[in-house]
Amino acid sequence: MVLLVIAIETVGAVCVLLGMWTRMWATAMAVYMAVTIIAIKLPHHANFELEALLLAGAVTLMALGDGPLSIGIRFKNDAPSGPRIPVMSEKLRADGAGSRRPPG
Repeated sequence: MVLLVIAIETVGAVCVLLGMWTRMWATAMAVYMAVTIIAIKLPHHANFELEALLLAGAVTLMALGDGPLSIGIRFKNDAPSGPRIPVMSEKLRADGAGSRRPPG
């Protein structure tokens, strides 16, 4: 258990700072903070503001992921994973209908 906490707090923190596997490590940090609050802080009626702040930060990273300045963004594939479906405005532009002006 101790080695898991060490891995989350050191390797995970470095990976989050570099923007590599951000959502995975943020999920691990969020679970760890939730367990810390529920199992350690609440039964002893201790203050858990710091842990709650770290939990909120981890949940934010889970939702948003890494940013455009991260190192991990350079390793991501830019190509879409599935077939591209054109939207209506692209179809209108291809037909030339979007370029016509109404008389007036």
